[in-house]
Amino acid sequence: MLEDHTRAVLVLDAGISRQRPAVLVVDDDPTARETVGRILRLSSVRVYEADTGAAAVCAARAQPVDLAVIDYRLPDISGLDVARTLGRERIVIPWILMSGWMDVELAVEAMKLGAASAVSLPFDVEAVIMPVLADILKQRGVGWPPMPLTPRLRSATSAAERLACLILKACDAPGDLPTIRHWASIVAASYSALTDSCRVVGVPPHDARDFMRILRALCRTAGRIEHVETELLVADDRTRRALLERAGVTACRRLRPFSPTEFLLAQSFIQSQHPLLVAINRLLADMR
Repeated sequence: MLEDHTRAVLVLDAGISRQRPAVLVVDDDPTARETVGRILRLSSVRVYEADTGAAAVCAARAQPVDLAVIDYRLPDISGLDVARTLGRERIVIPWILMSGWMDVELAVEAMKLGAASAVSLPFDVEAVIMPVLADILKQRGVGWPPMPLTPRLRSATSAAERLACLILKACDAPGDLPTIRHWASIVAASYSALTDSCRVVGVPPHDARDFMRILRALCRTAGRIEHVETELLVADDRTRRALLERAGVTACRRLRPFSPTEFLLAQSFIQSQHPLLVAINRLLADMR
């Protein structure tokens, strides 16, 4: 019997947009939850955690979740029973069953109940969860670039690609980078090296910084403009409006997600067809 008062362990990244994808991780092993959760958070995913089947149901009732990752063996009920309970309550959440004792029979039963996948522990979180989550969001028409960007970057072969890598690395920052010194610190570069990189490719450092800030905010909020604004650490409305205008944000673009590709075409921080834009676009395309 499930009880609503069962303790639910819920973890929500404070101060980050609620429009980011959300995954519920259900496992009674705190180390396993922490490991999966840490990798997901690095990919700009909101993470909720539950340590029992009852807590998982409570969590699913409490807030929208894009995907649930459920361990088969839980202290109270099985992971399959969690899925059955959610189904009876008409709570529709795509889910993945994980188990250290996965076999063909268990996997088939999970798939019959509607599981997106059934995996043996341990597993590669990025290889298993991220493609499923990306497909879910794609079906909903939500653009969501693969993150984190940093580990996927290839070696730079030109000055433009080197600066493009520094911009994309900054997109993994957990918060806004309002100054060039903040940017330099997060990508492990000196202030002078970063500004020199900008000047070598013919882009004013402050324009490159603001370009990076908008791109980072778009990646962190799945392109939701209303949440991009809250991602930017800007003291006054005039400066915020000016940034969004240069980003190419118009009234119609506020009505739907604004993808990084659209941003590259619409923005005015960097000239159209500039080698830096070409390099960024190519690197992003390689990571999709």
